[in-house]
Amino acid sequence: MQVHNEATLRDIVPDPPPRAWEKESDHLNADAAAFVAVSPFAVLATADADGRCDASPRGGPPGFAAIRDPRRIVIPDYTGNRRQDSHRNILANPQVGLVFFVPGVLETLRINGRATLSADPDLLASLTTGGQPPKLALDIAIDVAFVHCGKAPVRSHLWDPSTWPTDVNLACARAHGTNESPDEVQARWNDAYQDPAQVW
Repeated sequence: MQVHNEATLRDIVPDPPPRAWEKESDHLNADAAAFVAVSPFAVLATADADGRCDASPRGGPPGFAAIRDPRRIVIPDYTGNRRQDSHRNILANPQVGLVFFVPGVLETLRINGRATLSADPDLLASLTTGGQPPKLALDIAIDVAFVHCGKAPVRSHLWDPSTWPTDVNLACARAHGTNESPDEVQARWNDAYQDPAQVW
C-alpha cells in the first residue's frame, strides 16, 4: 500500500506529542549557537525550481559556520568538485535545510531557512578558517531551528568505533565508466587531500 495523503500517514504514524512541535524556534538560542560553534560538519539540502533535491556535505574546523546573529549563519564555500549543484539550486530556489553534527554527540541540530550566495569581499575576509578567504559564502536567514533526538545515531551506532568497517572504499565505484583505475582514483584523491589549494 502506498501512502498518498497525510490522513493515511497519520493512520500509520500517530500525531506526535506537543513537545515535538513546541521545540521549533525561529532563531538559534544560546545553547544551539554553542553547538554550531563546535560543529565541524553539516549536511546541506537544496532543491531546484522543479523540486529535484540534492544533499551535500559541508565541513571545516569547528565553528566553520559563522553565526552572525541568532537568525543568520554564514557558511564559507571551500574548494570542491566545482559542479556547484547546491549553488545552482539556490539560485533557482533559496530554501535550504541543514543538519549539524558534533562527533560523539547523539543529538543533531536542524536548521531550515533561505540562502543567498555572497561574494562580498568584507564578508569573505571574515571567513578565514582555512587560512584564506573563500571565493563564495552561503548567507542563510534562519526560519526554523530545532534539536533532533539521537535515535538514528543510537540505532546506527554511528559514533561507536567498534562498529566502523575497515575495508570500505569508494574508489572502485568512482572508477566505473572512466579511464581511471581504482588505484589511480585513490592516488588522485590522496594527493588532493594533502594539497591546501584543493581543500580550501
